[in-house]
Amino acid sequence: MVILNRGCQGNLLKAAFFAIVLAVTERRQASAHASQFSLHRGVPQRKGPYTATFSLSSSRDDLLVHVVTEPSLPDPEGCERGLAAFGSALTRSGPSVTARLKDGVAALHGQFQRENRGRAADQRVGASVLCVALRGQEVYLAQGGGMMGYLFHKDEWRVLGEESAFLGLTEPPPLRFYRHRLEEGDILLLSFSLLGRRVPLDHMTDVLGGEPQEVVERLYRLGHEEGEFAALVVWWGPATKDTVPTEVVVVPSPLSKATLSLRFFLLAVAVLLAATLVWSLAQLVPGYVVAEREARFQSLLGQARGLKAQALAASDDKVGQAKLQEASDLLQQALTLKQRDPAAVNLAGDLEKELQRIRRVVPLASPRKIVELPVGAQITQIANYGGQIYLLDRGRLYQAPSGGGTPAEASLSSGQSIGQVMLMPAGGLQKEGRLLVWDQERGLWTYDKGRGFQPLVIRGAEEWASFGAAVGYRGNLYVLDAKGRRVWRYIPTDVSYDSERQGLVAAPESALDMAVDGNVYLLTGDGQVIKFSGEVRQDFPQRGLDKPLSYPTRLFASADTKYLYVLDGGNRRVVVFTKEGEFRAQFPLSLLPAALLVDEKGGTLYFAIANALYVAPLPREALAGG
Repeated sequence: MVILNRGCQGNLLKAAFFAIVLAVTERRQASAHASQFSLHRGVPQRKGPYTATFSLSSSRDDLLVHVVTEPSLPDPEGCERGLAAFGSALTRSGPSVTARLKDGVAALHGQFQRENRGRAADQRVGASVLCVALRGQEVYLAQGGGMMGYLFHKDEWRVLGEESAFLGLTEPPPLRFYRHRLEEGDILLLSFSLLGRRVPLDHMTDVLGGEPQEVVERLYRLGHEEGEFAALVVWWGPATKDTVPTEVVVVPSPLSKATLSLRFFLLAVAVLLAATLVWSLAQLVPGYVVAEREARFQSLLGQARGLKAQALAASDDKVGQAKLQEASDLLQQALTLKQRDPAAVNLAGDLEKELQRIRRVVPLASPRKIVELPVGAQITQIANYGGQIYLLDRGRLYQAPSGGGTPAEASLSSGQSIGQVMLMPAGGLQKEGRLLVWDQERGLWTYDKGRGFQPLVIRGAEEWASFGAAVGYRGNLYVLDAKGRRVWRYIPTDVSYDSERQGLVAAPESALDMAVDGNVYLLTGDGQVIKFSGEVRQDFPQRGLDKPLSYPTRLFASADTKYLYVLDGGNRRVVVFTKEGEFRAQFPLSLLPAALLVDEKGGTLYFAIANALYVAPLPREALAGG
């Protein structure tokens, strides 16, 4: 039977698109519906590789679990295996929805970990994951990695999730869970991270619309140019002709032949007129739609160009950055209308270059691997002393030439594990610099390649409430005791530290790392850098930084460095500040290092990822010109 819907063009678009939509769930007249799709090399996939749906039954009711996973490097086959592991874990898990999602994500994480064994560090693949369990109107969402969920509720979009480390590369990041009761008009969207990069939150409604089918269609167009993309859209409401087509059966009533003939005649005339009207609209409407889209596209393109000109003329970088960002947002809307327009594509490239210039984004040139520890090792600290580089791997200490080479393990004679390694510069009674190591019992040792390990006395170490970091400055020893809310300072006695400790400054319990150059700098888990000059706290405003530090992990500065360096885990970058707290530059990273060391005099940046040590030239010109 033929069903006439609203508009010939709308029907053709929907029929063509929904051939690739994999799943529409209908249980009752008002129920949860889900549409999901994967694109591999721009081609819609009927199964996987980035999405999967699992149906589970329990004594309570049925449960549908939808999963979307995005790899850090292209690996569709690895994603399929990860999703299979996710599904297997669901069948073995307990009845709790949260427990099932946790077990599924843990299995996906484990699958990627196993496949990464034996791969070079720059070839290891991690994954972001979004999974949603549907139980009636109740939605349970778990999020980990760089993909975000989005919820359209009460006529506005909001983000569900926070960026964290990839699964499969480090210990599993803490999953974030959300629960929501769907109402009619709500839309839950799970998508590759491309969506967050291309569409600002305050433009989501403009770009995606506010109706479920509209959102799915526009997401498909957005992802098609990317090649690799996946998305899932969930909503609550009655089934519609767009989602579940239904046949219309006409039952004739008993009429006289004359009446029936007249009605057939009138019906034939009506059909002919309708066909003529539809044909005319089919000729006129597409042209009107194309003209309207072209006018909208040119308007957005012109606005973006004007904002770019204003940005370049602005004397204040902050104003210029705001103008460029606004231009970029408008251009992304334009590109959803004409994705391959050369003028728009070129302008997008120009805007990105200008944004990177103002944000002082400086890619590291040609990082290279110089030391590789055994498979399974995890470098957590780096020290450079006496022409040797020292690497700490969870209790083991390795040394290799500073320029790279084969590492050799150095072990304590007591057989104890090593907890930290640090450089103690010369100063005071310490006539020479030396390398110090701490064992797991807070015992202090000095190490020399020729003489090996020699024990040192450290007074009152057992009285510290915690031992977070240890730093040397001019022979003095500084210890971060975050739980005790103190930084302790020890003055050397001859060759040891058998002296009364001094509570130098108050430290917050959230302090993660420390650097000392005469001043004391503390890095906290919420992204603050706290600076003390003597016992007086100084301002460290991080002025000029485009976005705040998120999940920072390491801080590096010394008396030999002009700048202070922070490993910013949430944004995967190294951020450089002056020691007065002015932002100077940022170095983006594809993977987050676990340790960092900077040799400004030698112009070298060392960083460790998993079991390998890398070096890259330090961009001195970018720092000097900031």
